[in-house]
Amino acid sequence: MAKQLNKLSAKEVKNFAYDVNGAKKQRLPDGGGLYLLTDESLTKFWRMDYRRPITQKPNTLAFGTYPTVSLDQARTKRDEAKKLLANGIDPAEERNNKKRQQIETLENTFSKFATEWLEIRKHEGKVDSETVRKLDRDILPFIGKLPVTLLTTEQLERDVTNALVERGALESARRVKSIINMVLKLPLKRRIITYNPAPDISLPQPIKGNHNAV
Repeated sequence: MAKQLNKLSAKEVKNFAYDVNGAKKQRLPDGGGLYLLTDESLTKFWRMDYRRPITQKPNTLAFGTYPTVSLDQARTKRDEAKKLLANGIDPAEERNNKKRQQIETLENTFSKFATEWLEIRKHEGKVDSETVRKLDRDILPFIGKLPVTLLTTEQLERDVTNALVERGALESARRVKSIINMVLKLPLKRRIITYNPAPDISLPQPIKGNHNAV
């Protein structure tokens, strides 16, 4: 016989309170491993017990606290975890992997790879003051703190090269485009990004002057 799901009502969840004469930890089950837990702190915690897919060892997921996380939201989290388990995926490991990916994304900024690129060029004897100046003045203040995975061609044009074009510094814009391109080759090579948006930056072609024959 299938176990009953969604046993609780919103009123029961709201009225659930710690019994000072009861156990140190008290729970209110909703079914499917989901329950509301409270203790001497009087906080209400959403928890879900399950067994890890491979080892079958018991484990517990934390879904936040009530009322920040409502009954419906907790049930949604339970159902998402159940879907992962049905596919042999441990929801706790999946959550940790996503957190790790988020941290890596935030840490992999353009500034980080620009610094590394400069170090490589320094060892190759290629670092020049003009390149550093363009990075510090025309590039890093605008995209330095952004994760490279979020950079797009449109954004690079809007935030970096368009300003140079508007003031007529076309040669600087071309140099800046080249610098961004070379920096982004590092995360591209390491497969942190799958596409380098820099080569697609559009810049006006220089106007060729008309010279009379002598």
